[in-house]
Amino acid sequence: MSTPFDIGPPRDERELEQFGKIASEAFVVAPERFRPYFDAAGRGNFRFVRRDGALVGGLAILPKGQWFGGQAVPMAGIAVVAVPPEHRAGGVATELLSAVLRELYDGGCSLSTLYPATVALYRRAGYELAGVSCEVTLTAKSIDLRDRTLAVRAATPDDEPQIRAVYRQAAARTAGNLDRSEFNWWRVREQRGEKTQAYVVCRGPTVEGYAYLLSQSVDMAHANLRVLDMAAVTPEAARRVLTLIADYRTIRDQVIFRSGPFDPLLMHLAEVPATAVGRTPWMTRIVHVPRALAARGYPAGVAAELHLDVRDEVLAENNGRWVLHVADGHGEVHPGGRGTLAVHVRGLAALYTGFLTPAELVLAGLASGPAPDLAAAAAPFAGPTPWMRDAF
Repeated sequence: MSTPFDIGPPRDERELEQFGKIASEAFVVAPERFRPYFDAAGRGNFRFVRRDGALVGGLAILPKGQWFGGQAVPMAGIAVVAVPPEHRAGGVATELLSAVLRELYDGGCSLSTLYPATVALYRRAGYELAGVSCEVTLTAKSIDLRDRTLAVRAATPDDEPQIRAVYRQAAARTAGNLDRSEFNWWRVREQRGEKTQAYVVCRGPTVEGYAYLLSQSVDMAHANLRVLDMAAVTPEAARRVLTLIADYRTIRDQVIFRSGPFDPLLMHLAEVPATAVGRTPWMTRIVHVPRALAARGYPAGVAAELHLDVRDEVLAENNGRWVLHVADGHGEVHPGGRGTLAVHVRGLAALYTGFLTPAELVLAGLASGPAPDLAAAAAPFAGPTPWMRDAF
């Protein structure tokens, strides 16, 4: 079927500049701030939509991975989806998303994840709420740790490989944290044009933890400390990272960072002084059903055979019956089977990340099936609450 839209990569710098103005208005960000974003994301990773030769919207595709069950699943992050006000409600974003999803499917991508400005639009494209990203706030003075067992120092470029190894080890234990691309590490090192200060926690020459910190003024008399990223792979390193942050207590008021509903590092505090606010949801789309189900890890010791009947109105290849065999922490997928567990591709996304249980999907109208089949589908996807520290 013909479409009035032309969708593809940027044609020239003029189009990039034009889209920067569109995105600037949509996200209330100065247009010049998008130039480094374009550079970091890669100009070839943008897709623009045109009608009658005029640019009427665009988005960025950010290749990366996302950790589920101890495996980094290839994922395309979707960002800066922007359509000018005069072209909204005309199917522009829907056409753009459909074209991008087709491109991702044909290119072998398993998943796509995004932070929605509006949930309804992305649900029409097959995305569903699948995890959270909370903003955690606590006063610097409330951090009651003073553990200086391990050394801490300013990070150097030579520490980068060990920092990334610590992050990867910590992220692999979660559900939903990113297997970061260079773009995401750029976002950690720089926040809105300001450079962060990186520190490493060391046991001899070995880095066991780190923190990227940025001071932000509130007014003439007050400033807060934003933690752009922190991770630790040992209890001692976790306590030393928190002690480093606590040492800002005389010159910084609030400590702010992104986390899940409760960050495990805070288990080292005697009290619970933190508040998690702004539970920003993220949405995930199963781009390629068999590839995605085979790519993630599963709990050790769980054996299951699920007979799925998937419904997907956008990517027809995902429709139909699939059998998922889970054993020894891995999954294998084959077409066919009895199809006793009917699930919409949106519901499959929420099940895949561990955000909703099969019973909750039934309540949401996204799945149906006999009680034994619903119960069998719970164990393979059980795990920690899916959350993400990164924004993109």
